[in-house]
Amino acid sequence: MAPGKNRKTVVEQPQITSAPKKNHHMKQFKIIVCVATEEEERRRMIQSLAVKLGLAVTQSDAAKMIRPTPYDFEINDTYFLLALTFNFRQSANTVHQLYRMAASGQAVIVGVRKLQAEYEFICETYYQGDII
Repeated sequence: MAPGKNRKTVVEQPQITSAPKKNHHMKQFKIIVCVATEEEERRRMIQSLAVKLGLAVTQSDAAKMIRPTPYDFEINDTYFLLALTFNFRQSANTVHQLYRMAASGQAVIVGVRKLQAEYEFICETYYQGDII
């Protein structure tokens, strides 16, 4: 056989050896909720999360950024929101605005006494003792 004639070109296909690993540290783009009955415990949880997310360097820096409710922020003009108390059932419009902020990658952390079941799917929930 003459060189170059009737030769089959073999192209090697890449072999997939395993599925790609999930990045467990990837942001879920949900409203972050700190559930605690006591206001001071919610404050400590929000401060710790703010430091972990890189929004503040120290706990005292984080404390300065926390406001009593989301209504104390200009929601359309803020880059992140840290609110001590929020009632999800109080205003569907506010819940929608907070979720839109979170979905766009902005940090939204609110404290609640109790999280109702119908809001769990849009929230990343932390309870007392979850945050170290």
